[in-house]
Amino acid sequence: MSLPSILENQIKSGDIHHAYIFEGPLTADKEKVARSFAMALLCRVEPGTGCGSCATCRKIKDGNHLDVNLLRAEPSKYSKVLSVRDEAVDQMIERLKVKPSEGDRNIAIICDGDTMTPRAANRLLKTLEEPPVGTVIVILSENMNNLPDTIRSRCQHIRIISESNPDGKYTEKARKVVELLAGYNNYSSIKKEIDKIESTKEEAFVFLDSMEDAYREELLKISSSIKRDQIFKAVSEIEIARNKIKRNINVKYTLKSMVLAIGG
Repeated sequence: MSLPSILENQIKSGDIHHAYIFEGPLTADKEKVARSFAMALLCRVEPGTGCGSCATCRKIKDGNHLDVNLLRAEPSKYSKVLSVRDEAVDQMIERLKVKPSEGDRNIAIICDGDTMTPRAANRLLKTLEEPPVGTVIVILSENMNNLPDTIRSRCQHIRIISESNPDGKYTEKARKVVELLAGYNNYSSIKKEIDKIESTKEEAFVFLDSMEDAYREELLKISSSIKRDQIFKAVSEIEIARNKIKRNINVKYTLKSMVLAIGG
């Protein structure tokens, strides 16, 4: 998998940062990009890009490279709520203090970074402030605003684009819905657009990603017809809708409720 150009340029120049946030929607394979980044950093056959087939690259793909520590959200003994556990972060921090076993870097990939507990984030902060030499920490996040400011300020932000919408299937539809919402158009017009979306989680997530991108475009415009507070409200409602769909609430009902909340 090709890396974002900013990462490729940093690898070529040797100007590797010690900490990154890979932010992207649920449909963006952030973990795959992070593994590709680790391969590019550790592969000795094709350093800087990663060959994808040597012993080092295969170990990274399979998740058993000793110098690549990958954390995921897990339930606790007392709750089914998934989060990156405090003890897992503690173990990762201790591993980063040890000299690499197979290469010249220790790499930590924290999946579901949005779910870190405050204690885990505070523990990680100390390592971000004084990282062991050669350490690279990559935090994967759907919305980095869910991470503490202290974490965000010490990481380089890399936006990961979804590959689920390569032909822009919902790009124009999302822009149209955003335009209709901005113009306070009749709900029936927006409902017709929502009815055209397939009622699967995957399709809904792609549409929501496209809506977020449309609002980001508005935010970056020098002169937008949509006020900043309306954009922030809309993005917040999109995240709420995404979480509802994750919990298996009906897709069409959730999307229609979302546009009502944004336009209300």
